[in-house]
Amino acid sequence: MGNTLTEFVPHDDEIAKVVRAHYDRLTDGFARALAHEIDVSPTQIEIKKLAGFLAVAVQGLWAYARGTDKIGNLAQQAEILIELVELKFAAMSGKARTT
Repeated sequence: MGNTLTEFVPHDDEIAKVVRAHYDRLTDGFARALAHEIDVSPTQIEIKKLAGFLAVAVQGLWAYARGTDKIGNLAQQAEILIELVELKFAAMSGKARTT
């Protein structure tokens, strides 16, 4: 999807629909998982925004993984993403999470 997004979406409406549907499915899946895990109910808008960020970030990690042989760097980026999500979870839940 990453290649398709950058190479075709700006020029092809049909491909843009497919890519948007893929992004929406990822976002919806993350939103369901987040809503299940967060202790205090944040607004649906907050959950959807974090889910959208995760969908984009995961696509970025996937694209990076395809272009590197430095697994340690990829793991470090994934760990930072997890830390950021944990911090956001804590802010959305109104309490600190332990890792």
